[in-house]
Amino acid sequence: MRKSAKHYRRRFTLRTPTALGSGGLNENTNGLLRQYFPKSTDFKKVGQIEVKRALMRLNSRPRKDLNFKTPALIMGEHRAALAA
Repeated sequence: MRKSAKHYRRRFTLRTPTALGSGGLNENTNGLLRQYFPKSTDFKKVGQIEVKRALMRLNSRPRKDLNFKTPALIMGEHRAALAA
C-alpha cells in the first residue's frame, strides 16, 4: 500500500543542481572562463589549443577557497595520496 507525503506530513521541495550548494562555485568558474571566452564567443570557432591554454592558466591560478593553492597543486596532492 502506497502512502502519500500528506500522510507522513512531510514537505518535499524540488531542487535544481545549482541549489545543492554548488551554485557559487559554478558562478565563480563561469566568471573566470569569461575572462578568456566572452559571452559572445562562438565555440565552433575556438580551437582545442585555445581551450587547453585557458584551462592551464585557470588551473595554475591560486584560489582563495583553496587556501591560495592552485587547483593543479591540489589535484597533484590527491593523486599522490591515492598512489601511496
